[in-house]
Amino acid sequence: MEKIICCSTNKLYSHGTYIRSSDLQVIKRFKCPTCKRTFSRLASPMELPGKRINMTQKINSLLKKGLSTREIATMLHITTTMVSRKRTLFKKMMDQQTTPGAAN
Repeated sequence: MEKIICCSTNKLYSHGTYIRSSDLQVIKRFKCPTCKRTFSRLASPMELPGKRINMTQKINSLLKKGLSTREIATMLHITTTMVSRKRTLFKKMMDQQTTPGAAN
């Protein structure tokens, strides 16, 4: 398991759990005493932020097909804000992958 570091501190406190709705898995949450940020250990940056991993994959596939934000939101019964946030995250991930010299 990888070590979680936040605010350059190694001291993190357990901050409960939540049940991920997509696969009903119990996910442990942590809290940084310095910045008071709470987060969970995630497998991939594409899962950030959120509990609905399968929704991220669906949104990304629909974005690749060229559908608009409103069309995707209507089709998946989610808000346009969620689609916009995932679109921004997806663009950042694509920029990092296509930029020469980017850390992989």
